[in-house]
Formats: sequence, structure tokens, C-alpha cells
Amino acid sequence: EQQRVAGAKERMEKLEEEMTGMRTRERDLTKQIKREEQQFQTENAELSKRARQAEEEQKIEQKSAQLKVQELEEEMQALRYRESQLVKRAQQKGNEEAELEKQMKEQQERARDEVERTRQVYEQERAKVRQLEEDARMLQ
Repeated sequence: EQQRVAGAKERMEKLEEEMTGMRTRERDLTKQIKREEQQFQTENAELSKRARQAEEEQKIEQKSAQLKVQELEEEMQALRYRESQLVKRAQQKGNEEAELEKQMKEQQERARDEVERTRQVYEQERAKVRQLEEDARMLQ
């Protein structure tokens, strides 16, 4: 009977030691989980902050590009008007001296060149706007 009691006591002590080890392991794991959760929250907050900043920068770039395109469109319209005025003037003065006619043609050519250069810049800016709009859609 005493041996049975002693064996039971020994098993109880071993079980208590195991329980103490399990409690220690549980406490350590709980601390580790809390640290990892805190690290995750910190990293998540940083990523969210960066995403918001990138989105704001994207909006600013897009607005800037849109304003540039609008400015170029207005400039193109003014140049087209100027070109049409030059054409009208050339038609009205069709009977003047050849030198005047030559000068008008040179002005028209310069205006066309300027329109073409502006159109090319406009197309480039328009392409940037399209790319920024696509990037903005991808961020959302």
C-alpha cells in the first residue's frame, strides 16, 4: 500500500512539474504572440501610412498633369486661332506685293511648326495623364 501511495505521489509530482512547464510555455507563447501582434500592427500602420502618402502623391501628380494638359490645350487653341487669322489675312491681301506674301507664308509655317511642337508635347502630357489614371486605378 505504501509503495502504491509513494508511486502515486511520484506521478503526482511529475504531473505537477509538467503542469508548471506547460504554464511557463503558455506564458512564453502568450508573450511572443503579443509581441508579434504588436509588430504586425506597427508594420500594418506603417504600410497604411505609406499607401496613403503614395495615393496623395499620385493625386497631386495627376492633378499637375491634368493642369498641364489643360494649359497646352488652351495654347493649342490660341495657336489654331492665330493660324486661322494669318490664313484670313493672307487671303485678304492676296493681291499685295510678292514680298508681303512671302513673309505671311513664313509666319504661317512658324505657326504650324509651333502647333506641331505643342501638339507633340500635348500628346506626351496626355499619355502621362492616362498612365497616372491607370496607376491610380491600380492603387485602388
